[in-house]
Amino acid sequence: MKKMFSPARGSATVASTVVLALLVVLGSSFIVFMTRETEMSTGFRDGISAQYLAEAGLKRALVVVYKNGNPEGLSEAITGMDPTGSYRLYMTSIGDNRVLRSVATVGKARRAVTATITVLPGGPVFGNVLFAGGSVDLENSGVISGDVRANEFIGLSGSDIQVKGRILTAREFLLSSGAIAEKQINGAVKQGLILVPALSLPDLFHASNAPVGVSSLLSSRDGFVSDNTRLDLKGKTLTADGNLSIMGTSIEITGPGVLYIRQGALRVEGARIQGDVVIVADRGIEIMSGVRMDKVLLISRGTPTDTGNISFTGKDITLVGAAMASGQISVDAVSISLQYDSLAVSRMLGRLNMGSATGQYLIINSWKDG
Repeated sequence: MKKMFSPARGSATVASTVVLALLVVLGSSFIVFMTRETEMSTGFRDGISAQYLAEAGLKRALVVVYKNGNPEGLSEAITGMDPTGSYRLYMTSIGDNRVLRSVATVGKARRAVTATITVLPGGPVFGNVLFAGGSVDLENSGVISGDVRANEFIGLSGSDIQVKGRILTAREFLLSSGAIAEKQINGAVKQGLILVPALSLPDLFHASNAPVGVSSLLSSRDGFVSDNTRLDLKGKTLTADGNLSIMGTSIEITGPGVLYIRQGALRVEGARIQGDVVIVADRGIEIMSGVRMDKVLLISRGTPTDTGNISFTGKDITLVGAAMASGQISVDAVSISLQYDSLAVSRMLGRLNMGSATGQYLIINSWKDG
């Protein structure tokens, strides 16, 4: 009688079963591994998104506080992302300080950012010796008496530049290099960075912001004012079309009045300008060696093709008044003196029909995750 099952066939069946079981285990392990990898990758991605969302929420809270509001309980859902994210804001008052907290959730990820701030009463939004819609870069030697404000970064370098005022910026960073001592930045380093919302220069010559006074034409194309020239504005607006250079000795420009460089840039060297003179250039303004300005307001408006920068270069430059640029301001001069004159600036802004809006300052004492 023949055997129905041989030992060899039985062994093959057992081996096949073992191999199949191993394959099932390996396949299951691979699926579990890939699932976990996908979850980790998704969690990492959602964690980054939640961090950015929490920071955005905290910046919203700062703006709300700046406008005398209370961000407690404010929330927002962001539906344009996958998965949908949201944040919620919290505020606690401790004496003169405010503790702001933003908690954001994206998918299963949760992140929080907390800041401690102090709110101080401020002054006119343009109450600064230097205001830039971009960055401010301060180098070389000299004294700057008044607040320095920028929408972007403020850079400080060189051991002989002193800022006798506050450092105000719409960004969280204050760049500093060289041998700047804390005492040279009065209050800015010891109190913490002062954060202010970004501002933009108004379009000064549109509608109600037109300059006060009768306008006359100085030049119809690129012009040059040289030695032994005296210009008395007598309350008028003197307009130069194209670029204008004022360079030489014994040049005097006396106000009150407005000097407007339309669709051009201005270069000044060796001149004396005084008496409530507003200088507005659609493009850049370059102030070079030997320029003396007393009760002068410099404004570089910018155009769609020119950011509107102001630069101080050379040596022996003085300005009593203020400088405002829609772009950047660069100070790289030896023995420069810039001093804010609130009364004169107020009068000159009035000549441009600009309002005297006021705001408050936020000092960020701490900013941390969690």
